[in-house]
Amino acid sequence: MEIQKEYNLQNETKQRSKVAVIIPCYNAGDRLEKVVQSLTQYSVDIFVIDDGSTDKCIEPILNMPISIVSFPENRGKGFAIIEGLKHVLNFTQYESVCFMDADGQHDPQLLPLFIETWGNSRADMIIGQRNFQPEKTPLPSKIGNSITQYLLRILIKCPLKDTQCGFRLYSRSFAENILKIVPPGRYETETWILLLALKKRAKIIPLPISSIYEEKNRSSHFRKIHDSVRILKTIFYFYLKYFMEKL
Repeated sequence: MEIQKEYNLQNETKQRSKVAVIIPCYNAGDRLEKVVQSLTQYSVDIFVIDDGSTDKCIEPILNMPISIVSFPENRGKGFAIIEGLKHVLNFTQYESVCFMDADGQHDPQLLPLFIETWGNSRADMIIGQRNFQPEKTPLPSKIGNSITQYLLRILIKCPLKDTQCGFRLYSRSFAENILKIVPPGRYETETWILLLALKKRAKIIPLPISSIYEEKNRSSHFRKIHDSVRILKTIFYFYLKYFMEKL
């Protein structure tokens, strides 16, 4: 399928930052504009990967100093992640790539903390660790993360308490490995990436963050049963294929 691309030329000719921020986006409503506007205060280049949105959420950001890559139809968050990496890594100046959600669940003001942590550590992956406050976190989110965290700890000895957070920063070298190995998909793609990091014994730094949830998590496009099954299948497939072998 051919991918339609739109670019803000003002940004394309002034790419100077060593950090690229990628925002996968699908029908984010007015939340996307707020996220992007907040990020423009920082010295980073911003790339919005529009996964076939139909709610006109892209229109308010067209004149902002960012780049936009658009799919003609919805393909899934994993496709947006992989396509975003392909596009960004074409520019040699980027040393790291940070991912944030489009719906405002990740506080843009935490971006400098991710960048500073990476600058001090040169880690392969920095992954947000949400606090899951009982009174604020939707029950399905708590249950889903608890199940995957338990499985990854038992099967693969993963030390992370939050394995599903999408607020992540990757080094350029690890991002290049992602493109070589991880298949595009939907929400399970982020699980693939974490499993790859664990398999390669990459340097992973967990970073405590706050998380902003709307009532009943209505902004999320995560399908509780279908996408959860895809994530669980990915865990077991990866475990049987890679972790049962002596690599």
